[in-house]
Amino acid sequence: MDVIKELKAGIDAIAHPDKGTKKKMAVGASLRMYYKFSIIPGILYLFAAGIIGAINPAVGLGTGASAAFAAAMGALLVWVIIPILMLVAALIYHVFAMMFGLGGKYANTLAAVAFMEMAGVSVMWVGIIPILGAIVEFVVWIWSIWVFVCAMANQHGASKGKAFIVWLMPTIIIIAIIGVVAFSLFAA
Repeated sequence: MDVIKELKAGIDAIAHPDKGTKKKMAVGASLRMYYKFSIIPGILYLFAAGIIGAINPAVGLGTGASAAFAAAMGALLVWVIIPILMLVAALIYHVFAMMFGLGGKYANTLAAVAFMEMAGVSVMWVGIIPILGAIVEFVVWIWSIWVFVCAMANQHGASKGKAFIVWLMPTIIIIAIIGVVAFSLFAA
């Protein structure tokens, strides 16, 4: 029953981020919420990829061993890599939150990152569908930024403008670093 409760809370946070992201959580609670929420989209992803793979192995997970490998990689991404990246992203965002005077703890920032990631994970199973999946994931990515902004504002008791700057600044810096590295690798 707890999974259903977390799923409803996650859907509420994604659909109504102004209201649904107010609950303050400890680090462990944020991670548990993400894990419980990601069960159903993860299963839907494996199911959708299997169906698409059966219709067109080049698009879906493929067949046989390649399908098993792709399924394992999807599970690894959703249930290992994304949570680790959430912890790192929350640390980066929290540094910027402190720089811009947002009150609150690291746990509050992690909760905001978890809400944002839940938006993306909720539609990952659609991503396997050619063209439509990319469009849906792009729209949800934009929406997940709004979820993060609302969650940061709620979790830290700050304005949405400051919360947006907390998202924007590290994003610009990371894009600039990637651009410099890419330019230096390919310019030579």
